[in-house]
Amino acid sequence: MEQHCLAIVRRSDLIDLFKFGHLTVHQAITFDGNVEKHADDERLFDLVTCRMNMYDYSFEYMLLHFTCSVYSGLSVNVTIERLQAVYAFDEETKREFSLSFDKRINLQVSPWAKFFDSRHKEMQFAQQLKGIDNIWRILQLPREHLKRCKDIVPYDILKEAFEQQYTGMRLEGKHSIWVYLLRYERHSYYPKEQMGFFCDMMHTYMNFAKEQVLDGEQAEKSNLYGQLSKEDNFITLYQKASKTPLSELTHRASNCDFIKVAPLFLLMKDLLANGITSQKLEECKSQIAYAKEDLSPESSLAFYLIGFILGHDKTYYAYYDCLPLPFMKKGSEPTPSLISQPQERINLPGKESTPNKNKTPFQEKSYQKSEASIIFYMHNGKKGKNRIQYEAHSEEEKISKEKQGYKIYKDNKRPKGWDPVNASNTCEDQHPTIL
Repeated sequence: MEQHCLAIVRRSDLIDLFKFGHLTVHQAITFDGNVEKHADDERLFDLVTCRMNMYDYSFEYMLLHFTCSVYSGLSVNVTIERLQAVYAFDEETKREFSLSFDKRINLQVSPWAKFFDSRHKEMQFAQQLKGIDNIWRILQLPREHLKRCKDIVPYDILKEAFEQQYTGMRLEGKHSIWVYLLRYERHSYYPKEQMGFFCDMMHTYMNFAKEQVLDGEQAEKSNLYGQLSKEDNFITLYQKASKTPLSELTHRASNCDFIKVAPLFLLMKDLLANGITSQKLEECKSQIAYAKEDLSPESSLAFYLIGFILGHDKTYYAYYDCLPLPFMKKGSEPTPSLISQPQERINLPGKESTPNKNKTPFQEKSYQKSEASIIFYMHNGKKGKNRIQYEAHSEEEKISKEKQGYKIYKDNKRPKGWDPVNASNTCEDQHPTIL
């Protein structure tokens, strides 16, 4: 009896199916054959996606609808003749695929787009939490402090900050002071010395008190600002701040020594923006030593927040050094290329970055084009209305397009009226196209 099945596969699997004509699919789930009818069927969605691995971008996976005559379990051999439909997770992914897929393929958008988005957020949040456990192991912080940290800033507050960041919208309204701290980005002209991080702490409290993100140098309006000096070290700055009314106000809002936690967190966030490596740990050893020697949960709380902000993606490099992993060479240096190296982000004052639901909220990935990247201005060799223009952003991409008959404009000069087909594409992926 003919049965209809749904399964999640990687994009490379679909390429193999198209190229070789058959594919073994795992975690295939039978259903009645009408995908649209199950648009709100969360139970079926959970059955189909429950074994999905973590992924960065939705174009890494696809949803396939196919038929089979023999269904003996979750693994099914699919032939190209039995493939009924191919679904991208969402509209944005469909546009991404349309640039490289064979035009004959009727690529559709899954009716589960909202479910896929929600599932991806859950996965990303779990990865952010994993960063906390990683940093506890890396720095060998007291385990009893972890419980205190969770009491002060429970996971529901972390999740609120995560979801707020996920939207990309400017924060406003009544939120925990921790949400305002985790969402804080410096747009003001504060000193680059350690004093500047105490200015950031004051600015964070003012944002919290006014229930909105304030522009300008708000910290300069505080009585504490005039008592601080650029020459002061962290301990001196903290001692001065602890003697002001701000200490009590922030303690009441945070249920801890906020004037210690916030500047230490913001300082470490700045130092470790690109992730934790052995070199970075060496650069931060004085701050780490201070936090560990202080022996207070508040100092550990700064690293609790750092672990969450960095997530597993920016902590696994050093975390793996702490583990007796049997597949690693003994005494070998980690390969730098294995660690994520996000591009530096420049925020304009008063602006929020554009949200991208395929991006981890607290991180910027190298998915965006670099302004310094090489651009090859190409065309398909035809004239008039039949000419198709294309921007290649790497040597590999250029070679790939040349194999398809594309040529580079003379001296690689951008012609007038430049209108490439991939102008809106943020990152032409390097997977082989389905020809």
